[in-house]
Amino acid sequence: MDLEQSQEDYERMVTDLLEWIHTKITELNDRNFSNSFAGIKQDMAKFTDYRVQQKPPKLATTVDLCLTDLIIVQYLAAWRNG
Repeated sequence: MDLEQSQEDYERMVTDLLEWIHTKITELNDRNFSNSFAGIKQDMAKFTDYRVQQKPPKLATTVDLCLTDLIIVQYLAAWRNG
């Protein structure tokens, strides 16, 4: 694996994840809940979608980031000890 490519992938993944986190924080901080049963059901459906469909892939991205970081650190350590 090429070090420069790994670093670029890492930076891209971090940027994308941070943008998603910022967007989700903004959305989830919106405390203007509906005042009807149908509206509350819709709000709950949105939250369930976030919790079940959107969040798990981002957790997988976090694991990928950790692994990519480990690869970069090990590569740099091997290069320094070289």
